Amino acid sequence: MTVVLVAAFFFFLDPFRLFDRGSRVPRPPVSRAETTELVEFYRSTRLPAGEYVAGMLDRFSIVLIGETGNIRQHVEVAAEIVPALFDRGVRAYAVAFLRSADQDDIDGLLTADTFNESRAHELLFRRLVLNGYEEYVEVLREVWTVNIARASETEPMRLLGLAGREDYSHIRTEADARDPDVVRRVLIDGLQDEHAASVLIRAAERGDRIAAYLGFESSWTRVSNPEYATRVEEQGFTETRRAGRIVADRLGNDRVATVLLHAPWPDDRAQLLVGYPAGGRVDEVLRTVGPGEQSGGFDVRGTPFGSVRIASGDYRRLQDDLTFGGMADGYIVNGPINEYTGLTPIPDFITAENLAEALRRFPGPDPGDISAADLNRYMSEMATGFARRFEEFR
Repeated sequence: MTVVLVAAFFFFLDPFRLFDRGSRVPRPPVSRAETTELVEFYRSTRLPAGEYVAGMLDRFSIVLIGETGNIRQHVEVAAEIVPALFDRGVRAYAVAFLRSADQDDIDGLLTADTFNESRAHELLFRRLVLNGYEEYVEVLREVWTVNIARASETEPMRLLGLAGREDYSHIRTEADARDPDVVRRVLIDGLQDEHAASVLIRAAERGDRIAAYLGFESSWTRVSNPEYATRVEEQGFTETRRAGRIVADRLGNDRVATVLLHAPWPDDRAQLLVGYPAGGRVDEVLRTVGPGEQSGGFDVRGTPFGSVRIASGDYRRLQDDLTFGGMADGYIVNGPINEYTGLTPIPDFITAENLAEALRRFPGPDPGDISAADLNRYMSEMATGFARRFEEFR
């Protein structure tokens, strides 16, 4: 049954095409002079991820942290930054792996006397039935931990759900997934980007400073991918901007920052269809500094990294003479790509009790007659597959 599941869910879980077969990803050449300049800047300005994001929120109302999904080191950053945000007075942290419709339940979980892990699993399940990974639970647990430790001293941190409701029971065949009328019925709250933007704008208008952990392209404020606009127009939607662009257009670019997490970028001219980000500059810096200095955040826009031209990969087509600084205000690394790993599956996330609901809400065509064990094994195999692909970066 695993083959059926992969075919049904591939589009949703592998937007960066990390499962395509091929040989190792070639390392782009970077001159010694440029490497020296970038290393000097990196070493002199790099901060721990939490301190970096908290500092960005002294300059901006909203910091959008762009992640590519299914990478353990990305979600670890999402948890790592919580204490620093809390200590700097940030009380709104928005995440795309939870639904806004569940906000009352999220608030209840994070202010309870004890951490209810089963309730955390349920919240992940409501968002996406194949969202059963331990690292997401740890983000929830980290917020609960800072709240409970300081409950008598200050107001709690809220974890804001960015995701809208979806009803995948309308998709039974591959044809349904391509039918605009069916897709609009699936998206109960509309396009995810538009819905996430509305959550962020409301929070900002309340006066909150907000860190937001959401999709890579959804975090962009200055560039747009025309392929996304074409797809949503074909589905009959009029809002073709991603969340970051909607928020920045409403609040102003001076109030909204994009901080990207280090990850492979799509490249349709490469054998593996992925490549090193920003022409390999960041990876060359990480190789040069070595272990012990391979994690943290640093500015991109207005720095030596910001002037790097995006001349390769799919993003070269976003606009003429695009630079790294045109895509991101900041960047966070958590180790080199070849050391990245997949997420850790929650044992028995799908059970006999929730199997029927999982099949009804499966995000794709009908997977057929499968068991809870099949779905749990599928999540595990996807995580293992991602780990193998990252080994191709040398």
